[in-house]
Amino acid sequence: MNTRYAVNDDGFSSNEELLSLAELRLDMDYRGRKTDMLASGRIQQVPGETFAEGRIDEAYMRYYARYFDLEIGYMKPIWGTGDKVHAVDILTPMDYSDFINPDYGERKQAEAMIKLNIPANDGLLELVYLPVFTPDTIPWEGTWVPRDVAELQALFPTYTTVEEQTADFSHSSLAFRFTRSLGAFDLGGIYYLGYYRQPTVSVSPGIITLSYDRVNMVGLHGATAAGRTTLRVEAGWYATEDYQGDDPEVRNSEFRWVGGFDCNLPVSRLNINIQEAGTLLLNSDAIENSQDVQADARTTENMLILCLSDSWNHDTVTPELSLIIGLEDRDYMLKPSITALFHDELEFSLAASIFGGSRDGNFGHFHTRDFIELSFSCHF
Repeated sequence: MNTRYAVNDDGFSSNEELLSLAELRLDMDYRGRKTDMLASGRIQQVPGETFAEGRIDEAYMRYYARYFDLEIGYMKPIWGTGDKVHAVDILTPMDYSDFINPDYGERKQAEAMIKLNIPANDGLLELVYLPVFTPDTIPWEGTWVPRDVAELQALFPTYTTVEEQTADFSHSSLAFRFTRSLGAFDLGGIYYLGYYRQPTVSVSPGIITLSYDRVNMVGLHGATAAGRTTLRVEAGWYATEDYQGDDPEVRNSEFRWVGGFDCNLPVSRLNINIQEAGTLLLNSDAIENSQDVQADARTTENMLILCLSDSWNHDTVTPELSLIIGLEDRDYMLKPSITALFHDELEFSLAASIFGGSRDGNFGHFHTRDFIELSFSCHF
């Protein structure tokens, strides 16, 4: 059960003052001699709706052969070493319907894929085929409409939105990753040939068109531990067909990265985690056409993520304070939370999200969407 109170500077929000959701999660894990079957899903009842909503989180089969493992079904593997923030995790779409309030794994959506895992050269080679392409889920109405979408709707309130259809074999994708440990370093290299998960937006008289550009992504990630500190880094080059940056109908290539560390402090069981995530738009100086799909795009976007967490009473009480700052816009999201577990079965959680800073930023845009959230769950 999850109950959310929306508040702002004037008290309770005029829209969703109270939202309470009942949710049932089901997990199945069958382990055979040569084959495993794993599935997880949820059923959610929204107040005011007649029927409950169902969703499959993952459902796939794993077959163990002599020289490889084969996985087939709906999966959402996470590629990269960042802590809940990634630059090279591109295999599956993200759901932004609730902005960034759920954890990273909760926002990911499973994608149909065939995945081959091959031990090779003291490492692991993963080969992936995605027969169809599913874009990110970006809300165009409701509480968590992103800043860019809200600006587009304000400029063209009566325009019709047309989206490219991608659920076909012509939009299939390929990817591979090789990971290996070298001494104290865990390293990985990734190649992806497919499509951007975020849409390219073009405007013509009366119509807003959402299309999805082809992209080649070459990425690297690594992590190492040094005493109490763990260092992490990810970097990815997203190369589109607009190599020169002057094609007005195709988005430019870009470079993304995540870097940071976490450290266990010698006080209680405190852990501090600091990461910086950024995007650099390549060849932005070549965008001269006012009708270019990225005519108003920013050259850089950076976020600083700080998290301080602790653990009390034999890991049954876990307080956490996280802060995300948009460096260009100087906006932020502050999220304190505390979770308590009783008898390994009953879990209570109290959290809040506070948005502030520039109203033009991704976080400051939600300055009237502050909320307090209480949830409890029973594990059996």
